[in-house]
Amino acid sequence: MNIIKLDAIESTNDYLKRSKINDIEIVYTYNQTKGKGQRGNQWFSESGKNIAFSIKLFPVNFKVKDQFRINVIFSLLIFNTLKSLKIPDIKIKWPNDIMSGNKKVCGVLIENLVNKKNGKVILAKINVDENQGIAGQLNIQSIPTVYGFVDGKPIDAFQGAQPESKIEIMIDKLIDAAPGNEVPKLLEEADNLFKDQKFEEAQKTYETLVGMDPGNPKVISGLLRCLVQLKKYDDAKEMMESLDDETLKNEDIAKINKLLSSLDDSGDNNIEELKSAVINEPSNKDKRFQLAEKYLSSNETELGFNELLIIFEQDPKWSDEAAKKKLLEYFDLLGFNDPNVLEARKKLSSLMFK
Repeated sequence: MNIIKLDAIESTNDYLKRSKINDIEIVYTYNQTKGKGQRGNQWFSESGKNIAFSIKLFPVNFKVKDQFRINVIFSLLIFNTLKSLKIPDIKIKWPNDIMSGNKKVCGVLIENLVNKKNGKVILAKINVDENQGIAGQLNIQSIPTVYGFVDGKPIDAFQGAQPESKIEIMIDKLIDAAPGNEVPKLLEEADNLFKDQKFEEAQKTYETLVGMDPGNPKVISGLLRCLVQLKKYDDAKEMMESLDDETLKNEDIAKINKLLSSLDDSGDNNIEELKSAVINEPSNKDKRFQLAEKYLSSNETELGFNELLIIFEQDPKWSDEAAKKKLLEYFDLLGFNDPNVLEARKKLSSLMFK
């Protein structure tokens, strides 16, 4: 591994891209004059008051579809480091910006392939001197020549230097022609996996979607709900803590935040004592309601809903319709795609209209 300190440089990323060393390299400087941000933006930093650094890695056994996880890993590493240094109110504005309150303190730029398209397009460079057979097959007459392929078939091409706008048009053309890259289709697939209670598969699909459409609140909320269902509370809370204020204002994400706050994973919640009380006094609605609340706070949603439905069946008007109100509260918090919600809604409707 090589660690390089530079007095000044236009861009640490560009420096490493020019490097011919096939090993892990880290380059840093306190004076970066033409830093780069997302979507072609520039990142300005005052000399001597900021550190700019880039790391060149060679991931092994890493699938292209999972490359967004590199961004997640580095964002969380920076988040945890700044938090340990007592920087106030640290958040991640997914997937690239690190915020302190409403001020951006740093940004993460992952230039793995065609970075602006979040892995939808892969850039492969071929040395024509070392691969003259390929150059001949593609009829390469000048350098650079760029071909765009979808499913092994050339879709578009250009030769020579081109303006960024023209290159982006070509890339968008490739994305439009590529099967399986449509966010709505994948989002529907993830939602269906969630409904079918295949939470681990749904989590992986939502993670892929975060890389394709980072700011989509439906994707973020879907991933959070998977973590809750899998009882990965620490992961869900860490992700929630890292979200920026604007994302936290999203209605669905705010509901998940409230749900996480209501969960009690301490294990010391007297459920067995309440279960015994309900068995001994099946008509004691106060005890049954307490038991339902304990189940819900332990993320035993189905059991909690069942107790509330029993109360509603015994007396719909009990305690100002407390059972129905609690059911509707959790229907709203969990979302209408939640499998337990879907089942309990059917049972509640049946009881209401029988």
